[in-house]
Amino acid sequence: MKPGAVIVLNLIRIIQEALTNIMKHAGATIAGITIERNEGSLAISITDDGRGFAPGAKTAGFGLTNIARRIESMNGVLEITSSAGNGTKLKFTIRRPVTERRDTQLMRLVIVEDTLPILDNLKIVVGGDGTISVVGAYAGAESALANLKQDAPDIMLVDLGLPGMPGIELIRRAKAEMPKLDILVYTVFDDWKTVYSALKAGATGYVLKGTKPRELIEAITSLYEGGAPMSPRIARKVISELHDDSPGGSYALTPREKEILSAMDKRMNYKEIANMMGVSPHTVRTHIRNIYEKLQAKNRQEALLKAKKDNAI
Repeated sequence: MKPGAVIVLNLIRIIQEALTNIMKHAGATIAGITIERNEGSLAISITDDGRGFAPGAKTAGFGLTNIARRIESMNGVLEITSSAGNGTKLKFTIRRPVTERRDTQLMRLVIVEDTLPILDNLKIVVGGDGTISVVGAYAGAESALANLKQDAPDIMLVDLGLPGMPGIELIRRAKAEMPKLDILVYTVFDDWKTVYSALKAGATGYVLKGTKPRELIEAITSLYEGGAPMSPRIARKVISELHDDSPGGSYALTPREKEILSAMDKRMNYKEIANMMGVSPHTVRTHIRNIYEKLQAKNRQEALLKAKKDNAI
């Protein structure tokens, strides 16, 4: 879906939700919609003559949460004006979508993320910016690689905890196939060994999940313009490693990875480990893949042998 089409779809849904909320909660007799177009921005106001609500009142039950989330996903600004007995006005402003930037063509982006709700949200967030064209979105590394030449991206946004082929291996193979491709890691993993492996494989940026939508888009833009964006916590780790001459442990296993290794040493299976840790078996598999990669181990026995030799468990 083209960036402009994504924005239009979101706008329609916001208006539908706002009108539904008015019908359910406002007790209004009249509702109106006003659209203002300015150079570079679009403002939509939705008003009603209903009961309204006092400033500071709890509005969670009024259906505003989803509206605010959609507007935030488009990097928009929401203003709510209301008072008890005097109706409500919702006004949200977003940048107008463009089909081409004056200085250059749209950035071509491929997204690889196995959690489908996150993948869908990323398509909305970055695709709705107006400067980025999402030319491919995949839940696995294999399908992303198979379509790499056809998609011809400038940038690939990659999660590391992928099913099947790990994200780091995807980075390595994608760079081998397209040396000029810029790759931005988008992950929850912040340990030094993973960061180092991703950068060594060919990533040129590293952003942690939880980053605000605007900051993620700025990171993609920075990468496209020749930068090397990193979340502050990651940048600090890189600097700390450069300052620290001591090895600090051969494999840099995280406490959770050590916990999983100890469970593996007790001959617990994936399901038992997942129940013990309160996570899904898929999450356990992802951790174990990372453990094997850090230890350069091919199986459980080899991983445990190396971990014990390194006094990791």
